[in-house]
Amino acid sequence: MARTLASLGGYAYAFSDDALWVNLYIQGSARATLNGLKVTLDVETDYPWDGKVVLKPHVDQTARFDLRLRVPGWCDLHGATVAVNGENVSGPTTDRGYIVVGREWKGGDVVELNLPMPVQRIAANPNVQTDTGRLAVQRGPLVYCLEACDQAEPLANLVLPRGAELKAEKAKDLLGGVVVVKGCAETAPEQDWTNALYQAIPPSTRVPITAIPYYAWDNRKPGPMQVWLPQTPPRPAVGGLETHAKVSMSYVSGNSQPWGINDGLEPRSSGEQPSALCHWWPHQGRDEWVQYTWKQPVTLKSARVYWFDDTGRGACRLPASWKIEYRDGETWKPVAASTDYPVKKDGWCAVSFTPVTTTALRLAVQLQKEWAAGVHEWKVEEEE
Repeated sequence: MARTLASLGGYAYAFSDDALWVNLYIQGSARATLNGLKVTLDVETDYPWDGKVVLKPHVDQTARFDLRLRVPGWCDLHGATVAVNGENVSGPTTDRGYIVVGREWKGGDVVELNLPMPVQRIAANPNVQTDTGRLAVQRGPLVYCLEACDQAEPLANLVLPRGAELKAEKAKDLLGGVVVVKGCAETAPEQDWTNALYQAIPPSTRVPITAIPYYAWDNRKPGPMQVWLPQTPPRPAVGGLETHAKVSMSYVSGNSQPWGINDGLEPRSSGEQPSALCHWWPHQGRDEWVQYTWKQPVTLKSARVYWFDDTGRGACRLPASWKIEYRDGETWKPVAASTDYPVKKDGWCAVSFTPVTTTALRLAVQLQKEWAAGVHEWKVEEEE
């Protein structure tokens, strides 16, 4: 951080014998000496929220030099405009990505650069297979993302059609004052596939969405975040009833992701570090739980768990013990297990029980003394 701040002036500006180069648009001032003449450049801008940049070169005497203004890669070089003392420069000279304004400068001259900032959809290289068919939202130099706390529907259900209108809007009281992108996405209702092989596709509905700058995510409520958005409904998650359940936990720290427990990504080992992980760290030696809740009653007969254990690098270990509980009215009751509750690394720990019909199931865990615990995946099996 110290090196970056100390080097910032060199990133933003450069100078040669006959030119002052502006590479980054940061409000403030810069001083340089061109051919023995001292030049001060004042910059006024609300960049990156606005593409208008006002530059005021100050010289003690009339001097000729070039002011070279970089046009960022996200902006069309020929879409940027420049004006000097209120008069537009028609067909400005360009050189290697810079607009070149060369003239005899005198006190009171003002240059205004405008970089258009429409909301854009960005595609990834097709070799990035996980982003195939998905688009990201960008405005100016900033990439945007969706956070769960801003949306009315789960992120996994949202689709952003190519033609959906998106608008930028200043949100002064959000995250220190940012520009958000608002619009409408589409979502399709969840389908119940119990005892069904085929069924008609339900109609989609329009829902409002709000995107925030990617750099600002994870500064409010814990929850999923997504940058690359599908243009068509994603393939339904492969798995059992756990894929349709809402996840809640007894304790969620700032770096625990409860939704990782039913994302269907089976680990290769207990020590694998996934992008989303459900855990209770830094709690140790306590009774904790994670819960599945369904909108309608379900009938279940077994469950299996894949434990997380980061021995050698972290504080999560296999639990001391675990059990399955189901909600009966307002009461939580243990299931009648027909097998033991195994605890092992690098594999599934399964338990069968007398079938129960419920709207919620809990994985109750006793943590080891002085250790936390985590769960890669928790699957449940319904009674046919």
